[in-house]
Amino acid sequence: MRKKCDVVNNYSKYAPQITDIYISNNDQWIVPYQDLVYKRLDSFKTNIRPKKIILKKSLKRNVTNWDKLKYPKPYFKVENNELFALYGNTLEEYIELKKNQKQSSFEKLLDSLGFNKLKKIKN
Repeated sequence: MRKKCDVVNNYSKYAPQITDIYISNNDQWIVPYQDLVYKRLDSFKTNIRPKKIILKKSLKRNVTNWDKLKYPKPYFKVENNELFALYGNTLEEYIELKKNQKQSSFEKLLDSLGFNKLKKIKN
């Protein structure tokens, strides 16, 4: 728990955005794959991709049909009515993804307003 707190404190402005954190078999803090993070991310800004993970526990028991839609294959699997994460990132990688996501969103906003075009003309 101490390591998780240290990592989150180092990036405290991203901490409220971190919802599900689990511990892996090799005692690393893991954030399971989150579809929205990767959909919003400009893939050219980072080389961080989801990796295969093994968590100590299942994410959820008594899985519903809604859960099956919310947690897509191949990133998650349902076995014996329990939900397991198969892909994710370490907490540090996830925080880097969130930083890149915010930066990418800001750059897209500047582009839509024409500010980046003006900058290129001046140079």
